[in-house]
Amino acid sequence: MKRGKLKRKSKSETRVIQELLWIECRRIMLEKYARSGQNYCFTCEKPIEGQNRQLGHFIPNSVGGALLRYNLDNLRPQCYYCNINLGGNGSVFYKNLLAEKGQRHIDKLFQLKGQTCKAIDIYKELLEKYKLL
Repeated sequence: MKRGKLKRKSKSETRVIQELLWIECRRIMLEKYARSGQNYCFTCEKPIEGQNRQLGHFIPNSVGGALLRYNLDNLRPQCYYCNINLGGNGSVFYKNLLAEKGQRHIDKLFQLKGQTCKAIDIYKELLEKYKLL
């Protein structure tokens, strides 16, 4: 019996924008920290390069919502071990973010956590903004 071609589901507009937005976030943040000579994990401070270079969230995707998922203030370079195996290494992330930006910055991130919005509108706006950076 001859099988037909597999039909792949087309990606939704939101999913396409999310993928493009994540590419821009990675480009901006990894260039920013590489330029400043800080090519190390934000939490464990080990040197990172190649596939070990990841982008971790201070407030995780699962609780952050649309306003924080692609917010550059919520993202920092991390190694695979800290980001995946240690779940972001939150307590060290908090301590280092506090030293880098201060309590006001962290409070603003937590205020954004509680807000709701229409994700697709925010994503389109951020994509246009990040392409210019």
